Amino acid sequence: MANRRSTRTAPNQLLYLPLLLLTLFTSSGFAITSGTYESGLIITAGQNHYHSFYSNAGNSINLSISGDVSFWMELYDPTGKKIAQTTNLISRNSLTLTGTYTVKVRTYYASQTGAYRLYFTDSPGTVELGALENGGKRTDSLLAGDLNSYSFVADSGASINLSVSGNKSFWMELYAPDGSNIAQTTNLISLNSLAQGGTYNVVIRSYYAHQTGTYDLHYTRAPGAEEFGELQSGTMRTGSITAGDLDSYYFDVDSGDSINLTVSGDISYWMELYAPDGSNISQSSALISLNSLAQEGRYTLVIRSYYAHQTGDYKLQYSKAPGAVELGSLTEGANRTDTLISGDLNSYSFHADSGDSINLSASGDIPVWMELYAPDGTNIAQTSNLISLNSLAQTGEYTVVIRSYYNFQTGTYDLHYTRSPGNAEFNALTDGAIHTGALTAGDLDSYPFYATAGNKLTLSKTSGMQIWMEVYAPDGTNIAQSSGTINLNSLPQTGQYMLVIRSYYAHQTGDYGVLYDLDWF
Repeated sequence: MANRRSTRTAPNQLLYLPLLLLTLFTSSGFAITSGTYESGLIITAGQNHYHSFYSNAGNSINLSISGDVSFWMELYDPTGKKIAQTTNLISRNSLTLTGTYTVKVRTYYASQTGAYRLYFTDSPGTVELGALENGGKRTDSLLAGDLNSYSFVADSGASINLSVSGNKSFWMELYAPDGSNIAQTTNLISLNSLAQGGTYNVVIRSYYAHQTGTYDLHYTRAPGAEEFGELQSGTMRTGSITAGDLDSYYFDVDSGDSINLTVSGDISYWMELYAPDGSNISQSSALISLNSLAQEGRYTLVIRSYYAHQTGDYKLQYSKAPGAVELGSLTEGANRTDTLISGDLNSYSFHADSGDSINLSASGDIPVWMELYAPDGTNIAQTSNLISLNSLAQTGEYTVVIRSYYNFQTGTYDLHYTRSPGNAEFNALTDGAIHTGALTAGDLDSYPFYATAGNKLTLSKTSGMQIWMEVYAPDGTNIAQSSGTINLNSLPQTGQYMLVIRSYYAHQTGDYGVLYDLDWF
């Protein structure tokens, strides 16, 4: 096996001669070192071999033996007290004494003879296969009774994931810098906000005694894991999960920013999001939506399969507010028709000044969900159909994010947008005329008209479906709203006003008629 360190590895039995002579004619033992194995050969029935190691109180150790016959191990503490015995594996956590421990090895059946390998790990201590790379994968093999050991360095507060998979069942043990065993599992270790800073040890063995096989070991640490680089706002990334895989990405945000992340594919997935200090702030199988993030800096995202060792392809969508958008700027008084694929996040922007008023309406062949973010990233509205906000507080670029209401639905939708003051969809209203129109699902019909301060305004529904009318002054202020008639005896400002008409009940469609009458004084 690659990287195996031992002073006794040759299969030629002549190389065992020093060991045999020492075992036969002295009572001395052979010192064993963490992360290595010792080879031995019992050639005389009833013979005992003795091995020793020095360890500190609080350390955790593993001893495993395998050979061409069955063997028996006994472990003695520094006082000579027997503290464990087994045919294959001794695993002791948080030793109580500091000093030299002794391992006695013999064949299980007294009449037998044979060769063996004795594997040993001590945590904290030297590891066999070196340091794990953050965001990386190691592929290694286990011999019969093997103990493969690795290390990684983490600060207190960091969060880690370890996943192992292969052609057999495996077992992982994770040891903290003080030697305590803090996790053990057959496939995944996921720990948030580690209590200790320093060097951690990982020991992997076969789940069933003396099985052999090859495995992949995946490791991520947050902050720092970034196997697939940076996520860009308003874009989609595609990836593939192999058995036990951990895919990692990062993105940078300012405090106060808001983000959305979705993942979808041909299997179920799991996302973990870590803040710049390493704390786990969200986890989900489909959607992470966080407003006004508290920390500025680099965030880490880790994706794995929801069910252990499943494999498949996925799509990862990311949007940040404020930030780049996918589908560009919205046009005042206009309609956008777009499509959502599974797990999609469609993003748009528009510019508005403080004091402006806006309407956003979305409808389609599937239910959708809208989120509206102010220029500072604050989430200021969310809804399944209509956002109507008067006298916006901030000047700058606003961000709109649209997704399916139910996870992973796909379909087409229309997005309608009006801003007051701003451009209207239709021509100016004619004084004394009845204006007719037709509303599609989620429609916003907008009309401009010019008036002088002090004018009297009357707007009346004359026919058709039940509607809702909103009147906005030249400075964007909403000054009236009604389902039937609006009477304003003295308009407050001189300039361009706007009338916005929509259906009274969400997504109703039909024709309407409205009388517009303006009295000049």
